[in-house]
Amino acid sequence: MAATVKKVSVAIGQDELEWARLRAKREGRSLSAILTEATRKAKEAEAEAERRDAAWAQLEAWLLDGRPLSDEELAAAREALDR
Repeated sequence: MAATVKKVSVAIGQDELEWARLRAKREGRSLSAILTEATRKAKEAEAEAERRDAAWAQLEAWLLDGRPLSDEELAAAREALDR
């Protein structure tokens, strides 16, 4: 199945462009492929963060019978989970 693509013009920082060009050259891929992959990964990371936040909210509601965590409790819990 062929991918649907659209040609666009974008502005990109010089450092980011240099990184993308070097990676494309190193991997023998096009600049478009590198930027598409980076965008796809960012999109996937955002979706994963949204799923994690939703799961956390469900767990929080279950554990606390609907009482929201204070900012301090939430920060401490996130720190513990990040370890």
